[in-house]
Amino acid sequence: MKRSLISQSKRQTSPITTLTHIQKKKKKKGVFVIPMACAFATILIKVKSLSDGFNIRRELNSCFVVFFVSFLLYLLIMVYGYFRPDDIKVRMIASTFLITTTINVVAYIKAYFIVVAAYRKDPVDQALLAEIDELPLEVLLSKRDWFQAFMQHLVSEFSIENLLFTCEVQQFRSTLHYQKLRFYVVSVYVVIIID
Repeated sequence: MKRSLISQSKRQTSPITTLTHIQKKKKKKGVFVIPMACAFATILIKVKSLSDGFNIRRELNSCFVVFFVSFLLYLLIMVYGYFRPDDIKVRMIASTFLITTTINVVAYIKAYFIVVAAYRKDPVDQALLAEIDELPLEVLLSKRDWFQAFMQHLVSEFSIENLLFTCEVQQFRSTLHYQKLRFYVVSVYVVIIID
């Protein structure tokens, strides 16, 4: 039985014949590739319309390139395996190495973009931050552009509650200031009426 399989695989010399032979024998095993490729292509198409502040599009494109190159190398390993069926150990080692390398490269890509996104500065924010030297916080938050730059800085530092606290303090101060002005207006009005 083994000899007949080996002799059949040795007779096939063309890579196209080998791939059709693989498809005939193992139709069910390769079916998982189609939905995965369709899902990945759909995600890439949908992400193109989004703004890429967090480098999601670049990360997905890099992962797609890694998967595509790995898939081509895996096809080469399969074709080599059908031309040389005796080298099972070589195919196993090469396949394992390829799979682990692909997983590690994708993990490094994801980690790289997380680190890059943390240190990446928007050009508009850099211009605003260069304009702001040593201003008090009240003056800094009084202008809308500076407030937006400060808010984005706090979002990148994961401390948005500090911004909310600052806004509450400013509202409280303006309320106190308004109450003091109202008190002065009432006292001036009373003084004018008495005089």
